[in-house]
Amino acid sequence: MKQHLVRQPNSCYWLKAQTTERPNRTILEGIKTAWINENGSLPIGNDIAEAKWNQPIDAKQEMTEAEAIQYHDPLIDEVAKEKLLKNISRRVEANILEILKTRGLEENIRFNPKLKTSGLLDLK
Repeated sequence: MKQHLVRQPNSCYWLKAQTTERPNRTILEGIKTAWINENGSLPIGNDIAEAKWNQPIDAKQEMTEAEAIQYHDPLIDEVAKEKLLKNISRRVEANILEILKTRGLEENIRFNPKLKTSGLLDLK
């Protein structure tokens, strides 16, 4: 649930839960199919946008024009690129946390620091 909240903070507002004693892929897929049928249409995040809900956030997509120029500069070394990506990731992380804070989130959110140097954000 936290992953969905940080990956799509402007689209994640409620959840529906069902408990099972022994979850497996068949049961979970059946529950998903039943919920989609109950909804009457394919909910957002279960179609072409599914990766935005299920994959780590690619902070590189939030590069400013100046950052993109710096990142693609042939004279910049790998260490400098990693540092740039880490700073971009931190900026994107701060934006996400600010959005969640304004919504009243009190839960502690911690992103995996090792992924930031590759420009990715995912919870630890």
